[in-house]
Amino acid sequence: MSVSIGVAIASKESDVEGLLAEADEQMYFAKRREHLTVLRPPERSRRPGLQEAK
Repeated sequence: MSVSIGVAIASKESDVEGLLAEADEQMYFAKRREHLTVLRPPERSRRPGLQEAK
């Protein structure tokens, strides 16, 4: 009984950690996008070949 409860708690914790990590990632990329759009005019960021250069 206690083993299954421990597993259930562990899986819940890892779900929460996964969600937090995903949220952090979303925030990071949102801030990066914001930062990049401030630095670059939109027509330059749409130029083909820019993605390969990264």
